[in-house]
Formats: sequence, structure tokens, C-alpha cells
Amino acid sequence: MHCRLCTNPDVRVIDRIKTPNCEQAVPVCYCKSCGHYSLFPIQYQRQKAFEWDGVNYYLRDAGRRKQAATQIIERLLAAYRKANGKLPRNFLDAGCAIGLSLPLAEARGMQSVGVEPEARLAKYGREQLGVDIRHGMLGKMDLGSRCFDLIYCEQVLEHVGDPPQFLQTLKGLLAPGGQLYIGVPPVFPLNRFTTFLIRKLGQRPSGSVLTNIFYDPDEHINTFSRRSMRKLAHGCEMDLQILPLDLSSLKPRRVLKHLLALGSNPGTFLLSRSKND
Repeated sequence: MHCRLCTNPDVRVIDRIKTPNCEQAVPVCYCKSCGHYSLFPIQYQRQKAFEWDGVNYYLRDAGRRKQAATQIIERLLAAYRKANGKLPRNFLDAGCAIGLSLPLAEARGMQSVGVEPEARLAKYGREQLGVDIRHGMLGKMDLGSRCFDLIYCEQVLEHVGDPPQFLQTLKGLLAPGGQLYIGVPPVFPLNRFTTFLIRKLGQRPSGSVLTNIFYDPDEHINTFSRRSMRKLAHGCEMDLQILPLDLSSLKPRRVLKHLLALGSNPGTFLLSRSKND
């Protein structure tokens, strides 16, 4: 086992998590070199065939998902306009599921396209929402010579077996001045302490982001610290910042949650090409 981020072979096994869907307890490795957590569920590589019928999963909470995506897209528009003095023209959602973000981008004047490896999700988005979703893996997708002003990648990177290669692929799709949004599960400083206690007590409560750093060990094979996300960005020669908050549009609870996570990983990152790239 080695770190998925920096390939360091000198990682330390800090936990083994028993889950209902894994054949054996999932080893969790921590890399002192970059601060990244790599998880190794045996069933993940064997069974990940991108045939999950998750349409109802996304429809069940579609209202909340659209509201969250709307807030992020508005913040992306503001950040892009501040950096470039104009509005973005096009939008790519990498790992778009049924494509809830795509009509939101189009309503704000951007041509939008989504890429989704799950066939049923892509089909539903095309047929029921009328959006442009390409089915397949991003690294093997032929998008022609298109480059995108905004790339939206929400809750994808924690599932990716080779994060540096995936980020390089996204970088290659960015237009000059383009910006890339990466959303991953947040990690609060409190998580580090409570996760340690959970391990010592031999119990692992679920359902609260404040109690357990490893949300879904069956599927989330990466857990990013702020330091490891910075390492990933710099390794791909990209600048990294926290996606700026629009305080006027956020509820106090969300603002507090963001502030609590600033010392570790708030889960919302904005990447752009390095100025000397």
C-alpha cells in the first residue's frame, strides 16, 4: 500500500474499519509526507463497474442538491469575474450524475456539458432533463478541442484511484483564465480527535460529519486534508485557494461550518493554472 497522492510507500496504517459491504476491514493509511489518507476496500476495485442505478438517490434530495449547486455556481461566477473581468462562456461538470447543475449553468448564460461514467444516470439526465451528458470516463472522453471557462467537480475526487492523473486531465480541459472547482467531503479539526477516540473505544458512529473523518469507507478511497489538497494542486502546477464565501447568501449555520473547517479542509476549493505555467 502506498499514498495515492504522492506515491510514498512509507505510509502508516492508522485504522481498519469494518463495513457491511466489504469482505474485510478496510485499511486506512496516513501519509506523513503529504497528510493524505488512503483507504483500501477490497471490494471497490473488484466490483466498481459503473452500473449503479442511483437515479432515485439523486431525485430523492434533488431540491437540496440544486440549492447547494446554485450557491456554489454563483460563487464561482463571482470568482471568475473578479479574476478575468468578464463572465464565463461555458461550463463542464465532471461526474455530473443526472446533471442537476447543467440547467443552472445554462440559466446563467453558459453552454454546459456533463460527463458521467454511470450509464443509467447519464441516460436519465439526457432523456428527462434534456441536458448534454456524455457517458464514459473523463480520461477517455473525446470532447474535441473544447476547453472550458468553468469546471465543476463535486464529490468525485474522493472516489478516484489516481487523483494526480485525474487533476491533470481536468487541467488540460481548462481554458486560459479558467477556474476549476473541487468539492470533497470536509474535514473538521475536531474530526481528527474524535476519529482517534472512536478507534480507541472500538465503536464507529455514523451519520454525523463532526464525529467521523471517514464518511463512506466502501466508496471514499481518499480523505483529503488541506495540506494534501495543496500538495495535489502544486504537484499539478496549479494555484489553490478556498472558494470564497458569499456571506449574504449563506445561512449562519453554513458560515459557521465553513469557519470551523478552515484549519483543516472546508471541502470547497478553487484551482487555476499557475501564473508561470
